[in-house]
Amino acid sequence: MKKTKNSNDLILENSKLIELNTKRAESVSLNVHQIRTGLTTTKWAIKMIIDGEIGGISKDQKEILGKVYESNERTLELAREILASNKSDGIDKEFKFEKVDLVGLIREVMAEFMPTAKAKKISISLDNQNAKINTVKADKEKLRIVLQNLFENAIKYNKEKGKIIASINPKGKIMEVSIKDTGIGINPINQKNIFKKYYRAPNAIKNSPRGTGLGLFACKKIIERHGGKIGFESKINEGTVFNFTIPLA
Repeated sequence: MKKTKNSNDLILENSKLIELNTKRAESVSLNVHQIRTGLTTTKWAIKMIIDGEIGGISKDQKEILGKVYESNERTLELAREILASNKSDGIDKEFKFEKVDLVGLIREVMAEFMPTAKAKKISISLDNQNAKINTVKADKEKLRIVLQNLFENAIKYNKEKGKIIASINPKGKIMEVSIKDTGIGINPINQKNIFKKYYRAPNAIKNSPRGTGLGLFACKKIIERHGGKIGFESKINEGTVFNFTIPLA
């Protein structure tokens, strides 16, 4: 006679399936992230050639490169959508808290976006990077997602020759982190919706039609799981400062 599985067996099997699904999602995110980084670098290299920044090209060459640029952009958008979906699906799963060198992590993310910023002539800097206390208690890869989203937005919605200034400030038992840009800003009537799932402000859509509206939603969920808070201050056509807190190690 076939033995019926009891509730403990079902719970164990369900736990194993959740763990397997989490590992698969993390693997997909890692691979797609690496692909996206390569595509982003390729995108801006092609753009520099098309714009004649590294020498003249013929009309036919420019036309061909334009098609390559558009194809690369479509593939890049697909990578963004996969990552956004994984962020949304994975942020409620298990967190692995450890001691994280925050300055080192911020530098890694800054280096990742430097080619994109350079193409728009945007400067990126990190203030107070020599702070004596810079170690936080965090899930490193999920904190990386937060920083990637904030830096990507700061570049995407910034003005040409704009600035991005990141800073850290240890205060009591928490670390305050801010990322300031000189971009298009967020209209006061739209600010209450910024962290809602799938929401994108009208001026953001006009500036960059492609997007999922999941990035800041994911940021808020991740920071709250760390016991921190995230918010922002913004002035239309002047820029935005995103701030979040995270526990010190």
